[in-house]
Amino acid sequence: MNRIWRLVIVLASLLVDAESRARHREQWLADLEGAAEADIAPSGVALGALRTVPSINPHRGASMPIKPIGPLAIALKHTHAGQRQMAIIAVLAITLLAVGIGLLVW
Repeated sequence: MNRIWRLVIVLASLLVDAESRARHREQWLADLEGAAEADIAPSGVALGALRTVPSINPHRGASMPIKPIGPLAIALKHTHAGQRQMAIIAVLAITLLAVGIGLLVW
C-alpha cells in the first residue's frame, strides 16, 4: 500500500515547478516514511502533498492563494507594499467590529 502513496507523491512532485521539484519530493517522501512513527495515515500525507501543489506552484499566475474581496481588496489596492500588513489588520479589525455591533443590534 505504501507504494501507491509513494506514487501519488511522485506524481504530485511532477506538478511542482522544476526548480523545487526534487526538494518537495524528498520532503514529502520523508514525511511519508515518518508518518507511521507519528501515527499519521500515509494516505493523509500523500493526499496532503497533492493538495498543496496549487498553492506552491508559481505558474498559476496568482501571487496570493485567495484573491482579496470587498474592503480588504480596496485597502490592498490603495496602499504601498510596506503598509499592506497594517492595512490588512486595520480592515479586518474594523470589519470584525462592525459585524459584532451588527449582531448585538440585530
